[in-house]
Amino acid sequence: MDEKSYAEKVIKEGLISKNPKDTLYILAKYFYSFNYKPHKVYQELNDFMASNYKNYNPVKWDITLDYEVKRAKKKSLVMITGIHITKSELEVIQKVKSKQLQRLAFTLLCISKFNNMVNEKNHNWVNRETKEIFSLTHMQKSKNDQSLMMNDLKTLGLIRYSQIVDNTNVTVNFVDNESEVILLIDDCRELGYEYLKYLGEKFINCQDCGRLVKVNNKDNQTARCKECQHEHLQQLWRESKQRNKVKNSKEQTE
Repeated sequence: MDEKSYAEKVIKEGLISKNPKDTLYILAKYFYSFNYKPHKVYQELNDFMASNYKNYNPVKWDITLDYEVKRAKKKSLVMITGIHITKSELEVIQKVKSKQLQRLAFTLLCISKFNNMVNEKNHNWVNRETKEIFSLTHMQKSKNDQSLMMNDLKTLGLIRYSQIVDNTNVTVNFVDNESEVILLIDDCRELGYEYLKYLGEKFINCQDCGRLVKVNNKDNQTARCKECQHEHLQQLWRESKQRNKVKNSKEQTE
């Protein structure tokens, strides 16, 4: 939501998302904010990848870097402090009997309001692929079940489909910015979990990346998401290996 802060963190810590193109796109916008020319932006991206991406091959990545440089040109960094969710909107969602449908409706609401803040002409539209929407809900559903759940929200009057054939975009019908603000969502990575947290379920923030993590009843001290925990263990293993290497080296010289 705050791409400037994200870009600065990425550069400082050498972070690359699961889809490197997402990171490159935001970094390209960040470098353009300094009035860099396209060739300079390209060079910055290339240098970043060379320093932080394992087995980076500039020849293989040339087309991708060039595409992201062109895509980011004339695009401004998104810098949003948070999405305001109102009492009226939450009341509409909680009238839905299924908690999973509630999570989906909440996710769609957040995306539509985010899009409204980025583009004042958006008018409550959600222009994401269905699989991406469900990824944000943190619910694993088959394509058929995803379609059925979206259609359930349509039947309830909460969303409306685009009239364009083969266009999966939807409009959220229950956006109400005039009602009292109840929630401020400042992280869009785990919207389904954000809703469950609002309902009172226990979550913590990963101490490394800040992502919401569901508290394990057997271990309330869990402090990292799965990805960061894996990287943490890998780092401990590398450090242990390095210490043993130094230790063995000293023993051989004695």
